[in-house]
Amino acid sequence: MLAELKADLARYPGGPLQQLGKALQSAAFYPILVYRLGHDVYFRWPRLISLPARIPYKLASFLAEWATGIHIAPSASIGPGLYIGHWGCTRIGREVRLGSSG
Repeated sequence: MLAELKADLARYPGGPLQQLGKALQSAAFYPILVYRLGHDVYFRWPRLISLPARIPYKLASFLAEWATGIHIAPSASIGPGLYIGHWGCTRIGREVRLGSSG
């Protein structure tokens, strides 16, 4: 997850701290962050840890979609460097494969 997030942040201009600042000011970054977490929770974490972690993920996913209008299904396969240039009315479904996702 951290390598993908680092590549996602690299899509913003400036040095590392400037990139982080610009990402945090971008509404579209939060659903990306939630997606990366959800993808790990559902597909990379051991089941014993994954099951209880799904509740906070679902809450974060709902809040991110409510605030930004962007939903990314955790089962979507999205490679590093994801950038969404706008927010609102965007849904990325569960069978979507984007970028070098494997």
